[in-house]
Amino acid sequence: HIKVFKENFEWLKQDRHTTDTICDGVICDLALSLTKDGILPSPAEALHIFKDLTGEKLDHVGFAKLCLALSEFIIIDDQDSVSDPHSIAYLRSSVADKAYEYFSELYMDLSVTYGTDFKSICEDVYYDRTDACIMPLESSTDGLLMSFRHLLIKYELKISAICKVMQNDDSILTLALLSGNTFSNGGDVYEFYFPSVKRATITDISGIIVHSGGEIHRVNSVNSEIDNICDLHVCAHVPDSSANALLYCFDALYPSYIVLGNYKNINIRKE
Repeated sequence: HIKVFKENFEWLKQDRHTTDTICDGVICDLALSLTKDGILPSPAEALHIFKDLTGEKLDHVGFAKLCLALSEFIIIDDQDSVSDPHSIAYLRSSVADKAYEYFSELYMDLSVTYGTDFKSICEDVYYDRTDACIMPLESSTDGLLMSFRHLLIKYELKISAICKVMQNDDSILTLALLSGNTFSNGGDVYEFYFPSVKRATITDISGIIVHSGGEIHRVNSVNSEIDNICDLHVCAHVPDSSANALLYCFDALYPSYIVLGNYKNINIRKE
């Protein structure tokens, strides 16, 4: 059956007027064929077959469409069984107290430990001394706060919720509730981290998200010492109906990527 599909692709390349419409149909047929025994191929296997069929430069959007066609068979580990946090660590300040007030409305019966520095509160979560910590991640004046994001990545923390606190100078500080696991809170905002990718990857990743039904909120590129290589931080709204397909697609195309969080929308509080 793979041989037949490959012949179809070769024919489609010569028919520019009908390629887009028929190609979608062939992708759906391929998805049915790949899952005919009820077994989903691994992301890497699906990508290998897709590349073999197209025989040209990888069509990232086309592969995203295949992943969507496979979505009903994709099962991602469910975090809904993770219990709510009961203990939180943070460095006390008027802004952090305001963030804690917001997070207390999401999760009841919280206890607080006041840390002495940001590294120590991250270690408290990493070594299970507390369930979560509060840390700033972004400023309306300075953009992404990379020193804090490096701690997030180093200690393998996940963003479970965020809030924006408006300060007296009208600047806005985004603070996050970070945990070892993403607590179940009905979030539809995803934060992705793509380390050491080519700068041109920004276009491919954006196209995949949009064609998967998502909406990009923010893309931040952090330059590397190597020319045309960067780290990408991408924030996007992803509907539940296509979230698993998008993660499956990224698993295949960018195996080193990390989901930094899946969380609720933002509330703004005046400090």
